[in-house]
This record gives sequence, structure tokens and C-alpha cells, in this order.
Amino acid sequence: MIPFFKIGIVLIRQVSKPISGYIKKKAIENKKFKSICIYCGKKYYFFEQYIQKKFYNSNATNVNYSSYISENKSVNVGSEILGETIIFLVAALIIIAEYKRNSLKEAKKEMILNHKLETLKLQVMELQKENDEIMKIVLPNKKNVRDSRTFDVNHSNFFKDIYNRIFTKSNDNTTYEDDGGE
Repeated sequence: MIPFFKIGIVLIRQVSKPISGYIKKKAIENKKFKSICIYCGKKYYFFEQYIQKKFYNSNATNVNYSSYISENKSVNVGSEILGETIIFLVAALIIIAEYKRNSLKEAKKEMILNHKLETLKLQVMELQKENDEIMKIVLPNKKNVRDSRTFDVNHSNFFKDIYNRIFTKSNDNTTYEDDGGE
């Protein structure tokens, strides 16, 4: 089967890159969008200056926010940030969609297995009834003991078995050593 969903994901990723390039071009043309890019670019620039001064020059405690960034540079930085944000959001949405799709697939598998289990339980009950009827015909004087029996199923655990073997042996050995010493 062709994985259309994964092909769609690759297609969306490839389309999101030209969209971010288109946003960069439109940032220069549209006045409102240009002002948003300038705002984002300046905030990013001031944050970058703050981080550089904080980590690289620990003696300078105050940050000079009056440093100037040109309008063209802030438009480029802001449009780059918005473009990368769009690419990141598309990738995040793809991951969320993939998680949702996988969880729905697992839920469907679980539902099918539960249905099969219930069907098997019903079949076992029907076979038990048929067996009881046959037993009444074949051996009419024998009492059915199915209801009085208990079925204890021990599910063995590999690590628990090893643990029990080790400590049971060590306890048995200490008992034998104590008996032999007397």
C-alpha cells in the first residue's frame, strides 16, 4: 500500500519553504506586514544584544537598548523569523497529526482484538454447553463437575521466576548448612 499520508507530509514540508520565501518578499511590499517584520526584527536584535552582553561580557550589567538596527536589516530578520516560525508550526502540526493518526490506528487494533476475544469467549461457552449436553446423553448418571472446578492460571514472569529460584536456593542452602553444622 502506498503511504499517502507520508507523501503528503513531505509535500507540505516542501511547500512550506517557498511559502516562507513568499512571506519574505511580501514583507517588503506590504506596509502593515513590513511593520510587523520590523517589530519582530528589532525585538530579536535587542534580545540577541542582551544575550551577547550577558554571556560574553559579564562586567556590563546594563544593556544599551538604544543601539540602532537598520530598517532593511530588521525587515530581513523579522521576515526570516516569521518564515522559520511558519516552517516550525507546519512541522509541529505534522507531528501532532501523525501522533493522532497512530493513536487512532492503535485504538482500532485494540477494538478489533477485544471483539475477537469476546467472540472466542462466546464460542467457548457454546462449546461447553454442547459438551454438557453430549455428556448428559453419553453418561446420564455422571454429575457435571465443571461448575465446582476452579481454573487458576499462573502467568509466569521470567524475572520473578529467576528471583524466586535464586533466593529459594540461597534459603535452602542456608538451611542445609545450619543442619549440617550441628
